[in-house]
Amino acid sequence: MFPGSQKIADKVVLKQSQASLFTTYSTQAAFDEIELFYKRELPARGWALPKGPSHRFIDYDAHSQHYRRGDYFIAIDSNPGSNNYSVVFIWDPQ
Repeated sequence: MFPGSQKIADKVVLKQSQASLFTTYSTQAAFDEIELFYKRELPARGWALPKGPSHRFIDYDAHSQHYRRGDYFIAIDSNPGSNNYSVVFIWDPQ
């Protein structure tokens, strides 16, 4: 969790072959600071850096912007218009 953040909500989304947990936090920090924190911390904990964007249809990967470890993914999402951000944990077996 980004230092100084406060957890404010959890939401679970279940699909046929995928599960996601959205944990939302409130903070006064800019989203750029939050992204830099996770870019440093997640790889140090064994999560692979996301691939760069590809505009080729054949290269499309729904998780290309997410940190990866096996069948698990983490996405850091901003919540525009608020001081909130979400850490999304995704299980998506390939």
